[in-house]
Amino acid sequence: MPERLSGEAMQNGYLRLAFDGRTLRNTETDAAVRSEYDRLSAQYGDDSYDGYMVPHSTEALGVVCSAIEVVCDRAFDGTHAPGASLGDLTKVCAVSFRDFIAGGYDRTSAGADFPEEFDGLGFYDGPGAAPLFAKLTELEPDDLTLIGPEFYLCFTQRPEPGSYRFTVTVRTESGDLQTEVEADFE
Repeated sequence: MPERLSGEAMQNGYLRLAFDGRTLRNTETDAAVRSEYDRLSAQYGDDSYDGYMVPHSTEALGVVCSAIEVVCDRAFDGTHAPGASLGDLTKVCAVSFRDFIAGGYDRTSAGADFPEEFDGLGFYDGPGAAPLFAKLTELEPDDLTLIGPEFYLCFTQRPEPGSYRFTVTVRTESGDLQTEVEADFE
């Protein structure tokens, strides 16, 4: 269960974000934690998979995210003043297991081709994984269901050279998670 959001700037101009917090696993022996795992499995219909799993390859968030928002401490360009939403210039790169689980673990529709923007990011791209690659302004809350605990944000255009501080907010059913990321653009 995510308790905080952390972030860092990458050399390719992407922002890497990660949810940090308690991890629930199907091997949990603590009764209270196992009960929470079982509740979430039932909520998402993830209760009958019997295929091969690579440890830690198919982790997903156990909280409902409704939106991701990005603002900057200075003007990003001529139309985005300090503090203005950058959702129309920002795309999310994430992995989702929603369709695989909702489709009854149907492997024929899983493992879609990943866009080139995902190259080198280290995402699991095997059976069950589907890319989520969309502008923040185009996301529906369901799009963020069962995304992995790590994701990236990339900009559709670069700002003027300089240092920028971005505030990233993820809206969840249990409250907002927020972090600041400083990035240099050349």
